[in-house]
Amino acid sequence: MISQKQLTANQNNASKSTGPRSKKGKEVVAQNAIKHGLRTEKLIIDSESEENFDLHQDQMLEDLKPACPTELMLADRIVELSWRLQRANRFRTAAFSSLQKRAVPTKLDKLLKSVQGQEPPPEEPDLGDIIVNDFKGTRVLERLLMYERRIENSLRKMMLDFQRLKLLRQYQSMTAAEQSCQENDC
Repeated sequence: MISQKQLTANQNNASKSTGPRSKKGKEVVAQNAIKHGLRTEKLIIDSESEENFDLHQDQMLEDLKPACPTELMLADRIVELSWRLQRANRFRTAAFSSLQKRAVPTKLDKLLKSVQGQEPPPEEPDLGDIIVNDFKGTRVLERLLMYERRIENSLRKMMLDFQRLKLLRQYQSMTAAEQSCQENDC
């Protein structure tokens, strides 16, 4: 609990803050809340390529062949979920590698330590290190699998809804064709 004096000082300081002014600064600050990107509203995160997403989307839509606005809406959701599922898989693999690297020092690390009597220089954190740190290292793989399962379940549901709609449209067109044929004595 903070004192009233400290609260007033914090509020005064906050009122003086103008935040980022440049467009680039605003873009950077907008990413502050994004950690691992599995729950973000933003579809393509900084570590991903818009060209790769466009290729993924084109391939999925070509495969699904939506025929009406409702099918297109479901197909877009399927594209988004399958993209996020690939991200989740990539993150889980990176986190596993990071945890494995932390648990088993490499031969080079051991050699440097024995020859120089010191730790090797720190490396730039890779994707797995960032993810493990974001989850504070606690049950990171379990939590990533939980996100992955949620995405898989949503994707499975969207696929079933899409398939049901396609089958219903096919049934309706067959029924309409049969009815038309009966009316015209085919």
